Amino acid sequence: MMADGCGTQISSHPHGMKSYTWLQAMMESSLSMPVWGHFESSRVKRALFLETEDPDWLVAQRVHRIANGLDITVADCENCDFVVGNLGPFDLVACRDYMRCLLDKYKPDVAVLSTLQGLLGGRDWKEQADMQDVNALLVNLAHEYCPLSVITHSPWDRKQKRSAGSVTQAANYQNILHYEKYHHYIKVKLDSKLDEASQFRIKIHKKDDLSLKFQWAIMDGPETIERYISDHPDDTPQQIAEVFGCTDRYIRELRNNLKANDSSSNRNKSRNKNDKFRIARFDA
Repeated sequence: MMADGCGTQISSHPHGMKSYTWLQAMMESSLSMPVWGHFESSRVKRALFLETEDPDWLVAQRVHRIANGLDITVADCENCDFVVGNLGPFDLVACRDYMRCLLDKYKPDVAVLSTLQGLLGGRDWKEQADMQDVNALLVNLAHEYCPLSVITHSPWDRKQKRSAGSVTQAANYQNILHYEKYHHYIKVKLDSKLDEASQFRIKIHKKDDLSLKFQWAIMDGPETIERYISDHPDDTPQQIAEVFGCTDRYIRELRNNLKANDSSSNRNKSRNKNDKFRIARFDA
């Protein structure tokens, strides 16, 4: 999802857990842990996360909840180089030199900016002329320093699975991710210039008010879940739900549908055999 010299854009509705999931991604990568338990991050040693919307106390609370959810200890962090900064909204273009000073100081291997609308300085993100300098600067920062992920919002119209603002923004990023948040998981659509488009889920594991973690899960549509159910008849609905990041109730519904379809198919086969028998006896 992040490659040398490349940019990644992540979009969803507000409260879609974009910043939360990528905060965990930066924590995991700085510890050389697989991101969301799946994506390799062994080449990353330093990670930088810059927040412009949420207050200090909320960002700190999220860091602690994720650390508890991942069972990260103080000893684990001794060689960790993870920096999270809460800068508040600022004009990215006007502060380009300050931004470069930050990147020069911390020398991250990967970095995240959350969120784009807090960096525009009054520019209209629907106008290509207003966004040209912003987009150019983000491309240059990714080229000059490290892979850069930029978090933004998407239109309220759910049919538009893209970032809000000028439709040409996506051309500036090698990877485009769009989130759709549900109760127990996040559906992620990945469109990439580097590989084939794909979809996956990020499961939301909430143990209590003090711990939370996000975990990658398989996703290729209901037909894949149904195939998995058929191939694992002894697994409980809870076990299968864990694999796909959905509810066990949904798994039970799919399993019942499969049983009903199998019963119907068997009845049809039986009728076909009887029909052939009657026809053969009549001909005789």
